Amino acid sequence: MVDREIQRAVRFAGREPLLLLPLARGAAGGHWGGGDGLPVPSILGLALDSNPLYGSLWMRVSEWNLTRGETLGCRFASERAIRLDPTNPRVHYLAGMLALRDGDYSTFRREAIAAQALGEVPEFPSLPWRGEDRLNAAVEAFRRRSEVYPALKLNDEILVAGLLSGAGQTDRALAALESVRALSGKRAWMIDLAEAEIHDRSNDPKGALEILNRRMVDASLRPEEAFQLAYLRMKIITRDLKSDPELARRSVLDATRLRRSYAEPFFALALFFRGRGENAEAVEWARRGAAAEPEKSTSWSILAEIELSAGDYLTAKNSYRHAMRIDKGSEVAFRFLDVALERKDYESARETLSQLLIRFPGDRRLQGYSNRVTSGYFDASSPRPGAEPRIPPAY
Repeated sequence: MVDREIQRAVRFAGREPLLLLPLARGAAGGHWGGGDGLPVPSILGLALDSNPLYGSLWMRVSEWNLTRGETLGCRFASERAIRLDPTNPRVHYLAGMLALRDGDYSTFRREAIAAQALGEVPEFPSLPWRGEDRLNAAVEAFRRRSEVYPALKLNDEILVAGLLSGAGQTDRALAALESVRALSGKRAWMIDLAEAEIHDRSNDPKGALEILNRRMVDASLRPEEAFQLAYLRMKIITRDLKSDPELARRSVLDATRLRRSYAEPFFALALFFRGRGENAEAVEWARRGAAAEPEKSTSWSILAEIELSAGDYLTAKNSYRHAMRIDKGSEVAFRFLDVALERKDYESARETLSQLLIRFPGDRRLQGYSNRVTSGYFDASSPRPGAEPRIPPAY
């Protein structure tokens, strides 16, 4: 189908962009990708342009990323789908599958319960959070599904490997990966990434780094694939405070070169240097992290914490205030309120408390903070003995 016909299909779809999705399916069996279908990213991009607030469409984007092994893209799309379509059991299923792949059983359990409470998800595996029988049942469920959907075999064996590794069965996990290595083709990097994660989880970071370094020289890697490898490598290196600082810097720059507007690697390096007591360099990298994603409140609150640990309260206070301007919720404000009280900055504490009283009048924590702020405010003002305290007019 030529581009003009695709555009006509988009206009026809109008407010129902999911009508475009059959165009992106392969001819054989209707599975994602391959066959005679149109390029999936192109169709999904056109459909999202048609209606970016369509929750089910973000679910399909998440599915596509999951089958391609693009974990971060899958996580982003899955979170967006849950926000836009929270009653759809399929979006919770996908979030659970992603958590399962990462070995995050608590999130998997929560999303599994949500999916099963909201509707039938027949291919959901048995929940594997306890017992050898449950673990084996989950492994068999994935493998039975692969018999029905052969296109999912590689992904399912990677999930099985994650389950087994999370249960401490490293040898079985590695064997699961080896069983599909011959099927991986251009997705061999996914096997290496999963294998490196298993070695890292089993307290063998050196083995994990050897696998990652060997795969990262592959010139055929796409940027997203290279990023996931570089990201795990960066996490392993910066987590160990005994790592060579130059190697840690290089690992972060390798990751951020592939995804420039991503703050986490910069903050990982900032925490690395803070753990080594090198506060000036920690602040420098934290500022680069805030600059990478300035629209996020967490960027500024992390920067504030690192500035605070470096002993620069005034600069940290400005960063906290920047975070509070972005995030109108209460948690950042309560954190700054604690910090201000610890520093005996009662004027800033009073100002922040006043804002919280207006925005969250029913929060039970506020009474205790009100007493602490009032007491500190008048102590700092050195009231005359016997004088009646006067409540500040702000509240």
